[in-house]
Amino acid sequence: MAHAETFQHLSEARLYLTVARQQAGTRGSVRSFTRNGHFVVELSGPAALKDAVDLAYHRVWSDLQRNAETIRSEAAWVRDEAIRRAESVYAEQCEQAFWAAVDRYTS
Repeated sequence: MAHAETFQHLSEARLYLTVARQQAGTRGSVRSFTRNGHFVVELSGPAALKDAVDLAYHRVWSDLQRNAETIRSEAAWVRDEAIRRAESVYAEQCEQAFWAAVDRYTS
C-alpha cells in the first residue's frame, strides 16, 4: 500500500519525513519529492504503518507546540521585565532631571 501526504511548508514536510523514517524501519519505505510546488512524503508499506506514522507525527507536533508555547511565555516574561526596568529607570531619570532643573533655577 502506498500513501502520500502533501505539505505546503518544507519544515512540516521534513518533520513528517523524519517521523515516517523512524516509524518505517524495516516495515516499509519512505520517499520525498516535490509536486506542483508542494512537498510530498510517500509511504509504502502496510496500512498499520500509515496509522503509526500519523499517530507519532501528531504526538511530536503537539510536543513541539507545547515547547514553542513555553518559549513564547518565557520570552514574553523577559520582555515584560525589561520594559518594567526601563520604565523604572526612565521615571528615576525624569525625577532627577526635574530636581536638577529646580536646583539650577534656584541657584
